[in-house]
Amino acid sequence: MRQFSAAVAGSVFVVGLLACSLSPSVTGQPSTDQPATPAPSSVSATAVPNPTETPVPPTATPFPDPISADNVTALRPIHVLARVGTNVRALAFSPDSKLLVTGSGFNPADSDLRLALWSLDSEKPLAVSDQQPGMIWDVAYSPDGSIIASAEGDSSVRLWRGSDLSPLGQLEMSGEVNSVAFSPDGSLLAAGAAEDSGGVIYLWDVANSEVARLWKADSYSVPSLAFSPDGTWLASGAVDRSVHVWRVSDGGQMARLAQPGQGISLAFSPDGSTLASGMCALSDANFNCLRGEAWIWAFPGGQVLHKMVGPAQWVNAVAYTPDGQILVGAGRNGQLYYWRTEDGVLLGAMSDQDLNLNDVAISADGRWLAAAGQYGRVIIWGALEGTGQGVQ
Repeated sequence: MRQFSAAVAGSVFVVGLLACSLSPSVTGQPSTDQPATPAPSSVSATAVPNPTETPVPPTATPFPDPISADNVTALRPIHVLARVGTNVRALAFSPDSKLLVTGSGFNPADSDLRLALWSLDSEKPLAVSDQQPGMIWDVAYSPDGSIIASAEGDSSVRLWRGSDLSPLGQLEMSGEVNSVAFSPDGSLLAAGAAEDSGGVIYLWDVANSEVARLWKADSYSVPSLAFSPDGTWLASGAVDRSVHVWRVSDGGQMARLAQPGQGISLAFSPDGSTLASGMCALSDANFNCLRGEAWIWAFPGGQVLHKMVGPAQWVNAVAYTPDGQILVGAGRNGQLYYWRTEDGVLLGAMSDQDLNLNDVAISADGRWLAAAGQYGRVIIWGALEGTGQGVQ
């Protein structure tokens, strides 16, 4: 999850402001006036090549190897996607690793509060939503890829068809929505809400769009959510500088994990044995972040296994590679950091050439890494021969 601006209202599904710690519509169809893959002409002609010339086949999109500890230092940009929005806050790959959805917006007055759907073999979007009434804070794919959920600042969660962004429905709230997550079996949709009474977690039954369970999770908001791979547990970040772990079956609290910064981003390892958290670990009196860290906790024991250092700013998002060997962190200073999860060693960092990275995602097949930031740029990275030197 990313850092948020404050907006507190009372009812279902809202998440609020994140700030540094002081110590260690459905509204419309996919837009037709947005950049999109050009449709083929209705009239075409078959060109006859000059017999003295050899036609040059088009260049195929490079197909990288799965990202691992052995090749992570060879990550390099594969695609720089066309800009849709000035501030891309959220990313999610489809389960089959073929599509990427992005959500953008900096403040409610922006004219580019939109979702965009991308194929990984093109730098132009397949579909772009109509302008949304509020910022798009988070996006999530259902496990079968049929549904995209977007957490939006107009007090709603919108549901979209995963293949083309056709609107499917929406869940009405009464305040800004900042985080969403599907359970591993796709039967539940979780969201955090910043209500008048504090942060509340809602579990929606996806089949009938009804609230299955809800409970208070924090005194203010719920900035991030992550289900364990077996669907038994739900982890939530908190403004009170902690991570909470809840039983999905009844909303009971299993653990509260104290940390020096707010829980702005969470990720379970693929095997469910660890839980990672990104944060600002140390701030000055003016709330300027002095040190970012990513922590790895043993799960379900709750012991801190590694406190991974390196970033000089917030770690706004974290993501595991599918083999669990690497944890990638998106830094507010425009750097992507990658640590070895076995011992917490920082293997390196690469520049995304963006001032503030908001989110990072890794595809299920492990071949693609997407990072998005403040200036609306999304870069797709892959492990190819050579070293990633960033994009100018």
